[in-house]
Amino acid sequence: MKPILLKISGLNSFVEEQIIDFSRLAEKGLFGIFGPTGSGKSTILDAITIALYGQVSRGTKEFINTDCEKLNVSFIFEVGLGQSRKQVKVERQLKKSDSGTRTTLARLSYLDENGNETNIIDKVSDINEEIIKLIGLNHSDFIRSVVLPQGRFSEFLKLTGSERRNMLERILGLGKYGTGLINKVKEVKRKEEAKLNVIQGQLNKYENVSEENLKLLKEELKVIEKEEIELKIENEKLDKEYEKLSKIWDLQIDLKKYKEIRERLELEKRDIEIKREKYLKGKKAQGLKPYINNLDKTLEEINKNEQELKKVELSLQSILREKEILERKYTEISLMKDNKLPSLIEKETELKNAVKLHKRNEELILERNKLREEYSKLKKVFDSCEKALEDLKLKEKQKNKELIKIEEKMSIIKIGSEFRDKVIKGLELEKKYLDLSEKINQLEEKGEKLKDTTALNQDKLKEIEKLLNEKKEIYKIYENKSKELESNRPKDPKSLLEDGKKIESLQNQYNEIKENKQKKEKVLKELNELKKQRQKIEKSLKAFKEELDLVNRKIDNLKKEIDKLELINHMNNIVVNLKEGEPCPVCGSLHHPRKADVVDTFEIENIQKNKLELEKRERELSLKIESLNSEVYKIIAKEENLTEEVQKLDELIKDVDLETIKQEIENHKRELEKNEAYLDKWNKEYEEYRKKTDELKESLGRFEREKAVLLETIRKDNEAIKENLKELEANKEECNRVREKYNKVKDTLEIESFISAFEEIKKKDLEYEKLEARVKEIRESLKIIADEMKKLNDKLVRINNKMNLIMENGKNLTSIIEENEIKIKTVSPNKNPLLYLEEVKKLKEDIIRKEEETRNDLKNREKTLKDLQISKEGLLKTINTLKDSENNIKKELVVIMGNLGFENIDEIRASYIDRDVLEQLEKEINDYDDEVKKVNDNIKRIETRLNGEILTEDNWNIFIENRKKKKEAHSEIKERLGMKKEKIRKMEKDIIEVKKLEKQLKDILKKVDMLNEISDLIKGNKFVEYVAISHLKYIAREASKRLMDITNNRYSLELDSKGNFVICDNYNGGVKRDVNTLSGGETFITSLSLALALSTQIQLKGNTSIEFFFLDEGFGTLDSSVLDVVMTSLEKLQKEKLSVGIISHVDELKDRVPVKLIVEPAISGVSGTKVRIEYS
Repeated sequence: MKPILLKISGLNSFVEEQIIDFSRLAEKGLFGIFGPTGSGKSTILDAITIALYGQVSRGTKEFINTDCEKLNVSFIFEVGLGQSRKQVKVERQLKKSDSGTRTTLARLSYLDENGNETNIIDKVSDINEEIIKLIGLNHSDFIRSVVLPQGRFSEFLKLTGSERRNMLERILGLGKYGTGLINKVKEVKRKEEAKLNVIQGQLNKYENVSEENLKLLKEELKVIEKEEIELKIENEKLDKEYEKLSKIWDLQIDLKKYKEIRERLELEKRDIEIKREKYLKGKKAQGLKPYINNLDKTLEEINKNEQELKKVELSLQSILREKEILERKYTEISLMKDNKLPSLIEKETELKNAVKLHKRNEELILERNKLREEYSKLKKVFDSCEKALEDLKLKEKQKNKELIKIEEKMSIIKIGSEFRDKVIKGLELEKKYLDLSEKINQLEEKGEKLKDTTALNQDKLKEIEKLLNEKKEIYKIYENKSKELESNRPKDPKSLLEDGKKIESLQNQYNEIKENKQKKEKVLKELNELKKQRQKIEKSLKAFKEELDLVNRKIDNLKKEIDKLELINHMNNIVVNLKEGEPCPVCGSLHHPRKADVVDTFEIENIQKNKLELEKRERELSLKIESLNSEVYKIIAKEENLTEEVQKLDELIKDVDLETIKQEIENHKRELEKNEAYLDKWNKEYEEYRKKTDELKESLGRFEREKAVLLETIRKDNEAIKENLKELEANKEECNRVREKYNKVKDTLEIESFISAFEEIKKKDLEYEKLEARVKEIRESLKIIADEMKKLNDKLVRINNKMNLIMENGKNLTSIIEENEIKIKTVSPNKNPLLYLEEVKKLKEDIIRKEEETRNDLKNREKTLKDLQISKEGLLKTINTLKDSENNIKKELVVIMGNLGFENIDEIRASYIDRDVLEQLEKEINDYDDEVKKVNDNIKRIETRLNGEILTEDNWNIFIENRKKKKEAHSEIKERLGMKKEKIRKMEKDIIEVKKLEKQLKDILKKVDMLNEISDLIKGNKFVEYVAISHLKYIAREASKRLMDITNNRYSLELDSKGNFVICDNYNGGVKRDVNTLSGGETFITSLSLALALSTQIQLKGNTSIEFFFLDEGFGTLDSSVLDVVMTSLEKLQKEKLSVGIISHVDELKDRVPVKLIVEPAISGVSGTKVRIEYS
């Protein structure tokens, strides 16, 4: 990991955003971050840990600046090696909350070659996981091995046990040897055990699957197949007989049915004969229907024409009366038309002219009204303009008065330029005088403070010198005692450790022999139990074998007996079929005086049944024998294994005496305890003196440093007092010169205070500027008023001209309207001419309309009269013709009716049937006749086919039931046959599967045993502890090299028997002591060496690429010589491609660092911390 760019704002003393370019800062390998205490140097490390992990290294929650609501950090860094190297940008924003802070923005992205963001992650938990994945370190590991903050230098140095192992496991990727490996083995074991359970479960399903059971199933199949063939032959015979009997049975049913139909038809015969007679009469009446219809129609037409004739005669009488009335009315209207119509036409013409004049007057009146409205509007505008003109004149007068007043005031308050310059000069002198007076007071106060501080420091110096001499005397005493103890050093821990290992080895040997003896006794006991179990099974096996031999002999005897009886039975069948005169198939004789005896078949069946039972018992015994043989083989195999195990245990035990080993262990333990007790006592004494010596040494160093600091401080304070006095005298001389000039100017102008005078001038200048602006504003207003007055005068002239023109036009229109009114009154004195015209038009139109209507009515009546007379004549002719036709039809009908047997027309009407009903009757009669013929034919056909054969219902039912049972029996045995074949097929398949599963079971058992052994080996993180200790030894060696280089070969770093760090002091005979006994400076250089070694190991492992290292403070605890060695060591790291950043306020370091980040402290109320890069 290599830092590129960091942005900070709102964090601790950082307010405004500050950008730190690490690509520039770390280009020389070694760089420093410098600034006063509290300037914000360590905050830069906090910003990195917040960006990466969302938390600060110093464990505080109050890290957002008090003047800011939120903090923002953005960190760009590079990770990876070679082609897989990539840039990552991580940003976080935190806000204040009731509980401290909360994250409001978290964002991680990868940057491409152009700096564009890709693969963005914005969930806090996902970002934290991704950071650990990229860097390979969690927050705790990061501040222990990469960024070492204040107060956290020695954490990794002092970590012990599981905590240190866990850290190494994380940062060096040892998880694969510890929890990862254990979990992996467990997972593989769990999977294999799961497979084992599955296979065992599967094998349980095949409990009864075996070759013997398969053989039994096949034998049972043969028996069922034989039974199936016999039933099949029997069913075929029954099918043929069923075919013959079913035909007879069906014909008998049909015959019975047809006889029942014939009986029903006999009952329906009378109704059919009645319908037949009705049908014949109806059919004859149907032929006379046209004559009847023609006669009815003729009579109807005669009646209709006679009615119409009566109506026509009545209408003729009414029309004649109406014609006479209309002729009189027409004569009266014609006279009125000739008298009134000419005068009405003349009056209409006069009124039309009067209406035109009336319309023209209305148009003229509208025009005149428009002129009046326009005049009224213009008058209002004219009056408004006159008023506005008066207002403007008044406003102009007021503005002129105000202008005169302002100009007078301006002339009074104007300040002369000469007076202004003198006041400004006096003001400058006054300010300078006051500043010098204040500075003199400050310098006097500073001088007094410096004198007091110097006196105090001199007192402190005397006290420290006294304490220093006392401490030196005590240090010599303890140093002598330490040397005395060193000369009486006990046996070293390594030798004691070897003794302990020897005891442990003897104890293990004792325990192993004891355990093997117990195991042997247990195995022998188990072996005896197996022998007893085998003898018991062998006894049972012998009994079953004897029984099996007996059963087999019985089966053989029964088989011979069955063969003999079957042969006799076959001969019997030949004898039964022999007839006298036919040759015998055995001897060829044609005469058979003495036939063979008949064999009872029931006897054969009983023997066969006994044979089947014995065969079944034989199979059972065979299975039992096989099962017991299998158990015997298993027991023998176990006995062999146990015997072999006893032999192995005998070899391990040999002729060793446990009591001798036990006594030897006790002797070694007593000796070890004695040595350990003396070592503990010596260590405690030595540690006590060494600790006190170190404390005194550290105390002496501290007092020496304090003495040096005080001497330097006193020297600097004395120099500061001289500088302060010199500066004070110079300021006093300058103050006297300024005071003389100031008093001279003050007296000349007679002013008490130049500051007050200058303030007065500023006030007057401001007032003058305001008045000047007001004058300008008034002059602009007067100009606008003048322009507006001119515009209003022009407008008034234009409006006046328009008003005069409108008045002239109005007078002319009034004259024309009055002339037209006189003409209208002459034609229509008291009426509206338009209404009067309408009245005249209506009178004229009424006369013309009435005359025309009367004339038309008269013509219509004459026409109607003529039409009615023609209609009357036509009706009379039609009636006479119809009566002649009626007589002719009656004569013709009488002749036909007699021929068909009808007496009168009413009888014909009664016999008539509709065509549909007639057709229905015909169909019923024909259907009946057809059915009678068909039934008689079928009865005759069936009786011929039966030919006298009869099948009773009981016989038929008995046959059907018997056939059904045989069919069911055949179906059942076929089903059994199919099931048996399926069982055989399944068992054959299962036998293959069982063999396959048994092979898999054997392989998995072997694997599980091996995994159990591995699991025992790595149990309890033993393996990762071993790997961690190996890496730790390497880290200790590398750290020791750096430490010896820094301390001039005095100190080296080693691991004790428990894997904890110890310091080896080579200047004191290689004494090893606990790291907790180191002084502050020693702890710093040791922690630094260890951290650099750890970083190197991380690089070598390749789990992550850590390319920078931060040290925060700690340099203040080092003396100048050690500091020089540490810096030289850090400068060498550039060759190792590792950038190191140191954070310090120690001035001596600045010149040793090529690139510096200067941190300027925040200025309260002005700005936050600022940063800048400087080069040496």
